[in-house]
Amino acid sequence: MVIVGDDRVAYGRSLPEGESYKKLMLDTYDYDLARLHFTGSLPYSQYLQVIQASSVHVYLTRPFVLSWSMLEVMSTGGLVLGSKTPPVEEVIEDGVNGLLVDFFAIDRIVERIEEVLDHPDKMANLRVKARETIQEKYDLSRLLPEHIDWIMNN
Repeated sequence: MVIVGDDRVAYGRSLPEGESYKKLMLDTYDYDLARLHFTGSLPYSQYLQVIQASSVHVYLTRPFVLSWSMLEVMSTGGLVLGSKTPPVEEVIEDGVNGLLVDFFAIDRIVERIEEVLDHPDKMANLRVKARETIQEKYDLSRLLPEHIDWIMNN
């Protein structure tokens, strides 16, 4: 498993001074550290290589502003396993262009990850549809002229 990003809190409650969620999780659970890789921040080109090489991008969030990273993963043809929370559900249709799971259903999250890893051929169409979704709904070359037209005519 590869975990990209700094060990910090961007949104939400911080832990007491000197504590981090990474440390808390490593102290609480017995992980095979030979299979768990923390990259920290990566240059953008390396970040793209990681998401393009990944089997599944697990995106679990509470209702909040949608992260650009989820859209970016989809744009590369990556497969997102996201939480059934707004606004994730506004972009991902379960079984069509990604997979959705209840935020608190830990066993189901594991089952869906195993499903992706065990059946990569069955997931190929979801990857294609993920990219198509981004191209159809979020491509700047299409959206920018529409926004400019709307501004100029309203």
